[in-house]
Amino acid sequence: MLPKPENVRMNSVNLKNILEWELAPLPYENVTFTAQSMSYTGVFEDVCKNIVLRQCDFSHLAKYGDHTLRIWMETEGGHSDWVNVTFHPVEDTVIGPPNLQVKPVSSSLHVHFSFPKIENEPETWTLKDYYGSWEYKVLYWKRGTSQKLEMVTPFESDMLPDLDPRTTYCLQAQGLVPALNKSGLWSQPICETTADDGKTPVWVIAVMLLASLVAVLLVVLCSFSVLWYLYRQARYVFFPGYSLPKLLKEVGRALLCSDNGKCRLGSALELRGNRSSSPLVSKFLVGRKHVYPLLCCSLPSAQHSALHTLSAR
Repeated sequence: MLPKPENVRMNSVNLKNILEWELAPLPYENVTFTAQSMSYTGVFEDVCKNIVLRQCDFSHLAKYGDHTLRIWMETEGGHSDWVNVTFHPVEDTVIGPPNLQVKPVSSSLHVHFSFPKIENEPETWTLKDYYGSWEYKVLYWKRGTSQKLEMVTPFESDMLPDLDPRTTYCLQAQGLVPALNKSGLWSQPICETTADDGKTPVWVIAVMLLASLVAVLLVVLCSFSVLWYLYRQARYVFFPGYSLPKLLKEVGRALLCSDNGKCRLGSALELRGNRSSSPLVSKFLVGRKHVYPLLCCSLPSAQHSALHTLSAR
């Protein structure tokens, strides 16, 4: 008698049913396996016969009710005992993760769920067609944080509530069968950023206001600079200013004023006779008669003749 196959188990996901087993090392060659299922009439029928693989596909089984399966090992010299397994497809299969499609809608996220497909069935058939009651549980959180929020919905699409605008959220979902208290596998996390809610953020308003103030200040400064330049040019053209030449300034410094405010020309006359005096002053006193009227305007009448005499020499 050969040893029986070990660790016989049904690996079923989304009603794709694969019977698997293991075998201890044996000193035999040409070992094969036969797997059978019991029909409703109580007769076992071969599903996989004389195979060398250590698995057999039972996805054709009816989805409801219990099924009895069995397997044995055989060689040219004999066979093992049967190993029986009981399997209920709808109750025992593992519900796979749903497919998710996430789109931002304003400050929220719209999530569309797709039911897990079933192999060997029409494309329009999903697990929901076999379970009847069906819900989705969604976990979502801000990316970079550990606090997760939960939402359960019976609809194929729904909106995630209470989200912040312009924020990235991650989410994952699983299928639920409330009637059987059965839950499926979680989907891989998907991250999406919410859109603008139509309201301008406070910081944007502050930046725009500051930029506007700076722009206005620059315009005012530029306008003031232009007006000041035009004013100076106009004053120069229409109201030219006069500045005494250096020669007259030196002559003026040569005048001495008395305590009563009357100027006298004595020192100026002395200046002419002083050889160390500025040559510009001496030249003025000797040859520049045309400036005499300008200087005489501020002198008493008694001194005008003296200055005239001094200039004529």
